[in-house]
Amino acid sequence: MAGQLFRYYGHALLPEERPLENSGLKVLQHLSLKVTPPDQFNDLFEVSPVIERPVSKAEARASLRAAIGGDCRERGLPVALGNDLAEVVLGLKSSQSDLNYVAQQTVRSTVSQRYGIVCFSAVPDDMLMWAHYAAYSHGIMLEFDPAAPLFCGAGFFKVEYDSDRVVSEPPAADEISQVVVLARRKSRHWENEAEYRLVLPLHQTTTVQTDGGRPIHLLTVKPEWIRSVTVGQRASFEIKAEINKLLRRPELQHLHAERFRMVMDSKACHRSLQKGPPRVETRGSKSPTPLSTGISGHYGLRVFKRLLPFQWFSLRLFLHSPLCVLRWRGGVPDGGRAVAGRSAAVGR
Repeated sequence: MAGQLFRYYGHALLPEERPLENSGLKVLQHLSLKVTPPDQFNDLFEVSPVIERPVSKAEARASLRAAIGGDCRERGLPVALGNDLAEVVLGLKSSQSDLNYVAQQTVRSTVSQRYGIVCFSAVPDDMLMWAHYAAYSHGIMLEFDPAAPLFCGAGFFKVEYDSDRVVSEPPAADEISQVVVLARRKSRHWENEAEYRLVLPLHQTTTVQTDGGRPIHLLTVKPEWIRSVTVGQRASFEIKAEINKLLRRPELQHLHAERFRMVMDSKACHRSLQKGPPRVETRGSKSPTPLSTGISGHYGLRVFKRLLPFQWFSLRLFLHSPLCVLRWRGGVPDGGRAVAGRSAAVGR
């Protein structure tokens, strides 16, 4: 069993434009985890094993038809079109190495039609993960209870890192065990993630259709399975205010005492978790002030920052105005006459 389980959450869009579009906030709001098919992962070697045994042409045809046919159904295209494309590919790929390559390339697509994966990490303070998965520290991180029933089944495992791909074995009697073998192996380039994975059949999830995009598969979680909430160093006022609002719900009140924020070490290139509610420091105060003013205060600050260049420009115009110059040099207009002073000395 894993000691700790964390999951990083970023933004689908720029965090400065839509700060509340953080997927971690949606987990707290709807109490559901997104289950992602392997063909949507950013690693091209995911669930793509080496097939050493000779693959027959009939087996390659069946796997290619299944992969292309599933993609056609997802795009609303006729399955017959996929079958025709499969025959075209097999007409061009006739050698044994070509058939093995075709079978290798269709494994991930075939698995993705029936299974999805939820990824976790045992590391809460990895700088690369905060940058890649938490929108450059603008996002948040949730901790999950490894003793929850969700992580006690055969589909939950620790990822193994190796330079070689996993070798495909003959199909096992238990299909999910075969998928676990394929999903367990990752390249050493991802070793810093210390990843744990949960493999689930997609029919056990709730499928939500999106407008013009791929369907989203959601898995319901119980609120007590969430242990803590951590905000990134660059998390906006809106995110902190939204977290405070969500944690007022009765089912999430246990997280009030389990709120953290990332802080930077003053000497080393290291960041650590600091316990406490999301806070912001106001100008002129030595102690941090809880975020209790809501979102409107942040918008006022944002407007002030945007107007600051205009205010500085206006100040420069005033300082260079004739009236200000006369005052600075010691003379002011007084009924059409300048009072003698430093300006008279300058004029000599």
